[in-house]
Amino acid sequence: MEAVIKAVNVRKYFPVSTGIFTAKKYVRAVDGVDLELFSGEVLALVGESGSGKSTLGRILVGLQKPDAGEVLYRGRNIYELNNSSSKNIRHKIQAVFQNPDSSLNPRMQIFDILEEAILTKKPGLSKAEVLEEVIKLLRVVGLSDDHIFKYPHELSGGERQRIAIARALSVEPEVLIADEIVSALDVSVRAQVMNVLMDIIEKFKLSVVFITHDMGLVWSISDRVAVMYLGRLVEVGSTEELFKNPLHPYTKMLLVSSPTASSTMAYKDLRFKARGEPPSPIDPPKGCKFITRCPIADQQCSQVDPQLNVVFRDHKVACIKVNT
Repeated sequence: MEAVIKAVNVRKYFPVSTGIFTAKKYVRAVDGVDLELFSGEVLALVGESGSGKSTLGRILVGLQKPDAGEVLYRGRNIYELNNSSSKNIRHKIQAVFQNPDSSLNPRMQIFDILEEAILTKKPGLSKAEVLEEVIKLLRVVGLSDDHIFKYPHELSGGERQRIAIARALSVEPEVLIADEIVSALDVSVRAQVMNVLMDIIEKFKLSVVFITHDMGLVWSISDRVAVMYLGRLVEVGSTEELFKNPLHPYTKMLLVSSPTASSTMAYKDLRFKARGEPPSPIDPPKGCKFITRCPIADQQCSQVDPQLNVVFRDHKVACIKVNT
C-alpha cells in the first residue's frame, strides 16, 4: 500500500536562551520521527501535552520546516518544490486546529472566509457559483444557509469548528491534519463534531492524521495509532491490536489513565497508572526517555536508547523490555 504522506527521520529543535556564558540548549520537539499515512486511513497521533505531536502535525502540513529529514507527499518532498507545485500540494494537505477563534478572521463573514478559500482552488468562479459552493460546504458540515452572513463571534464553539472544517474541505484536500479539534468543546458538542468529521472522512475518502490525547476518541475513529513521547514515537500499531495488546509502558499508562478508553478495553494493569511528570525536553534522561516514570525500568534502561522496531506484523515498539 502506497503512503500518501511519509515522514523520514524528521527533526525539529527549538533553541532556548539559557544565558550568555552557558552552552546553547534546544527543546527537541520532534527528534527523528519516521511515520507513514496510507491512503484512506485515519492515523491517530497520541501523547500528553508537550510530546511534540502538534509540532509534527504542523511539519506534515507544510507550516513548519523541519531542521532535518523529509516530508514526502506521494514521493515528493513538500519542502523542495517550486511555488507552483507547492501550491498544488498544499491544496492536497489541509489542517484544522484546536482553536477556531485564532484561525478564523473575526472581521470577515462566513461567506467571505469560505469564498477566499474556494477561489484559491477555483479562481474563475462567478459570485453565484461561489455562493452555491459555500452552501454545499455548510450543509456538508451540518450547518444551515443562515450562517452565510454571520461573523465568527456570532457562532458557538462547535459551529466555528465546523466552519474551520468546511474551509479545509473547500480546496478538495486528500489529507486532513486534525489537531485536537474537539478538545476545547463541551462533551455534547464534541460528539456532534466528531460525528460530522467521521461522515466527512467516509464521504470524501480522506486520509487523516488525528492528533489527540483522548484515547477514547482514538478507539472510535482511528485505524492505526502512533504514540509519541518527548519528540519520539514509542509505539505504532493497528488500533485494535494496540488497545488489546499495548507493549510500551507509556502506551499502557495512557490507556489505564483514560476513563473512556479503560471502559472499552480489557487491559487494566494498575502498575502503569500515571505517575510523575514528563522530564524536561531540554535535558531528557539518558537511555530510555520514559525511564523516570516507568514502573518496570532497570539499570539497563538507562544505558540503552531504544529504537522503534517491529515486534510482529505492523506492530512496532521502542522498548528493550519487549522481545523483538
